[in-house]
Amino acid sequence: MADDRLKLAEQYEWEDGNVLLTAVGSFWNSIFSDRARLETEFDSIGELYVQAQQNFLEAVACLSRIDIPVFHTERWHFMVIKQSDLVADETLLSYGDEDAVYGPQPDSGETFTYGVASKAAYAYRLPDDTLANVTGYLSNRMLDPSVVLTKGMDFVIDRDKKLIRFAQDPFENELFAQRSVYTGNVVTDTELAIWVFNGEFDKTYLYDHFGYAIGVQVRSTQYYKDFINAFFNMMVRTPTLADVRLMLTALTGVPTVIETREEVKFIVETDGATEVITDYHVYRFQPGVTVLVDVGDIVDQGDELIDGVRIIELSGSNRDFSSVRALALDESFLDDILFANIAFPNVSSDLMYLGPDSAGKVEVRFDVAGFDEDVAHFWQVVHSNGVLAGQTLAEALDRRLNPTPEIQPQPQNLPAQVNPLELLIDNLLKYNLYLIHIKSDAINPDAMGLGYMREFRRTLCPHTTFMVLVETPSQLDTMDLTEAVETVTAFEGPDALLEEIAVTPTTDCWIEEALVRPHYVEE
Repeated sequence: MADDRLKLAEQYEWEDGNVLLTAVGSFWNSIFSDRARLETEFDSIGELYVQAQQNFLEAVACLSRIDIPVFHTERWHFMVIKQSDLVADETLLSYGDEDAVYGPQPDSGETFTYGVASKAAYAYRLPDDTLANVTGYLSNRMLDPSVVLTKGMDFVIDRDKKLIRFAQDPFENELFAQRSVYTGNVVTDTELAIWVFNGEFDKTYLYDHFGYAIGVQVRSTQYYKDFINAFFNMMVRTPTLADVRLMLTALTGVPTVIETREEVKFIVETDGATEVITDYHVYRFQPGVTVLVDVGDIVDQGDELIDGVRIIELSGSNRDFSSVRALALDESFLDDILFANIAFPNVSSDLMYLGPDSAGKVEVRFDVAGFDEDVAHFWQVVHSNGVLAGQTLAEALDRRLNPTPEIQPQPQNLPAQVNPLELLIDNLLKYNLYLIHIKSDAINPDAMGLGYMREFRRTLCPHTTFMVLVETPSQLDTMDLTEAVETVTAFEGPDALLEEIAVTPTTDCWIEEALVRPHYVEE
């Protein structure tokens, strides 16, 4: 019997009152006179059944960190907005908001004028700040609505500021139910009723079930879920390349290919985003990023679609760190006290032959970047440590077939040039470190952010680590001075300060009048 009911639940949509009416019997369906009212009642009962089923499925899914939903879904939510909750500061665009520019907008054509309210100027505080998203719509009533608002066109939800913005003021629409709020006999406010269909609410499922074990609590997003799954994967098993990529996606918001194999169908670039569309997914990136694939390319799972985030392996036959201009090491890597970092450039550098020291050991150097005192101290430590270890840098670079410490290498026995970064990688960082190259302009602002890299470090295997290279784009600011008028005026300094003090006799000294004059000291 239970199995039959499950089959019926799969076969019929129980939120349809007509279906329930048919199930109760032929009398109520065919003979009962007030069939329409009964069908309406069954409609509401069916909605309760659907919501109960949704709650049950969410409870079951919360047992798995893979299947746990990011949000709780309410099929119907009754929301009341107060007219006094209109945020006055949100009626005008702020500088830099929503990628707006002065004058006509590139995408919509709407004209923004300084000091004039835009069309999407009606922002109200959310009555329930856990409302994160609406996958359905807003309406003035549940059944047979006469007003339906679509997300993205008629309203948007701002989770950061906990606001809901409308393209038109809903209080000016008489089709929404409204009522006055009285304080005594005086009307002090107005309330408006809106029905939210398929609203998503942040009930902190992710943190309450799994995030608490990590000790990281942020607002619920798909990025937070990816972060949790990547963290648990790397803690339960050794970190894999797929886990590292999932972690970086959570931190930066730059996804990699999801399915085993996909084909790139379209590449769309707009002012608001860059989209790579495959036969399975739509990958959305920040505008202006460099796309690494073309239409028609076949990409595999884990492949990078843009150059915003790249994992650079330092070992293996296919290694490629040509995109790294330099690598800066601090005292934690160099095991010494330095004022700042020492940078190893990825360019060919002449090997400088300094000749033998007082003990007869040849000393060589190449160009590294840093403060002069740090660089000098660095080379002093390198040479002295080499002497103590039994092999100096010059002896390590000796190209003779059978070199001996007794016969020190001459300039002709050493390479004329070396690549400082390549030398560093091949001898120190090859098997214990990998690089993560991130372009800051590719980071999604909705992602968790690079501040949570410290949690990433907790998942590393012993004797391994990574380095993050964050590349920030250079900003070019130009100024046309061809028509500028420049005037020069002289500033003779402030007026003299005259401080008058009454002469008062004391037992120890006398205080007399003092004239304080400013003096200009040349730099």
